[in-house]
Amino acid sequence: MSGEEGMTRRSVLKNAAVGGASLIGVTGFATGKKKQSDVSQRDARKIAKKAVGHIGTRTEFDTWCEQGVKSPELFYAKVADGDSIVYTPRAWVFPIENRGDDVGYIAIDAKQTVSPVLAYGKSEAPQRNVDDAIQVAKANGNSIHKRFLYQGGTQFGVETTDRRLVDLRSRSVTSLAPVEDRRSLLPSDKSGLRSSSNIGLSNIGGGDAPDWSGGTDDEVAGEVPNWTEDDDGGASITNYGDGADSWDGWDGCTPIAASMVIGYHEGLNDDDQDQADALIDRLHVDLGTNDNGVTLPEPPRNPFDLASQENNIYDNIPDGIESYEEGNHSYAAANEYVRLRHDTEQAIGNDNPPILSMWNGPYSGTKSGHSVAVVGYRTESCASLWNPLCTDFYYKVYNGYATDPDRVLHGNWLGALLTKVWT
Repeated sequence: MSGEEGMTRRSVLKNAAVGGASLIGVTGFATGKKKQSDVSQRDARKIAKKAVGHIGTRTEFDTWCEQGVKSPELFYAKVADGDSIVYTPRAWVFPIENRGDDVGYIAIDAKQTVSPVLAYGKSEAPQRNVDDAIQVAKANGNSIHKRFLYQGGTQFGVETTDRRLVDLRSRSVTSLAPVEDRRSLLPSDKSGLRSSSNIGLSNIGGGDAPDWSGGTDDEVAGEVPNWTEDDDGGASITNYGDGADSWDGWDGCTPIAASMVIGYHEGLNDDDQDQADALIDRLHVDLGTNDNGVTLPEPPRNPFDLASQENNIYDNIPDGIESYEEGNHSYAAANEYVRLRHDTEQAIGNDNPPILSMWNGPYSGTKSGHSVAVVGYRTESCASLWNPLCTDFYYKVYNGYATDPDRVLHGNWLGALLTKVWT
């Protein structure tokens, strides 16, 4: 998945000094109707502070405290409205600081407060990278609007004047198609199973959620490598390793996610960068990823199978993983489209980290989705008298950018599949 176009972060940061970049390159908002947020900034801050206080009791997040929640940016989603585009509020994204240092971010749903915490992690808030985004847009003959975009998962962007976006983490230019129905932005796995056991997500007001009363988590044993690709593109032939590749500079998020999963089974670690680049290069070829880093779905093998047509069959992902022959193991893989949470729990319990692929709009050759490696999960209890079975489920993922892991709420996407991998 994940289509990136034009100059990338690597090429821009090699050729442009970004240290003193200012917001001079940012223009005003583009033409397009904007909706008001259903969840006010004030209520979102209350939710963020309560959640951060709860998360900060865990050893991994011991630098988090309520006082560290700083001023947010409102991220929008693009929604088709006839021949025009409506920008509807999607998430309030709060930086988290400790004594002036960035220690994380938390994304709060701007539309509902039943399962409001969409994602969080210890990497810096994505809007902190807007200066780099200005340079990337400029290198592509463009400029940016200070309109931040988010439609789910781990992809955060800022819009360009031609209505593409600069990914605020990979610092690459990509396309983001508008969703056709704003209701699809509510967390749901599209199979009728909610992100929690809540029924009918809506804005309940007050800014007091989430009422988490405890949680459980699990991770694979040992260390899954957390890396990204580190080689250039544009060569006449591909050097499998740290040399330049024959495709563009970005190898693709799906090969990178798959490489972390296979790297775990092969006993590799974060410092094995040359082996990582070779593994990513091999998987780029085996998965059929194109020169822009996009791993597209294959046509359904059975054209009369309506379920497979609706699910966008990505059989090239498991097929490509099973084709990898350069390691110490033989690999088997399979896609799951419905029981994502159940199969994640099972895979993690068996020390088989899976790949989670999320897409955030109608898929096409120029539209981006994103694949990540799942290394664990956490279940938060939000039980109450009116909903005694309430749970919020979070995937702990390595996002392919070599940052600290993200926690992503189950169903915080427009569509998703889980690729299970085992030896």
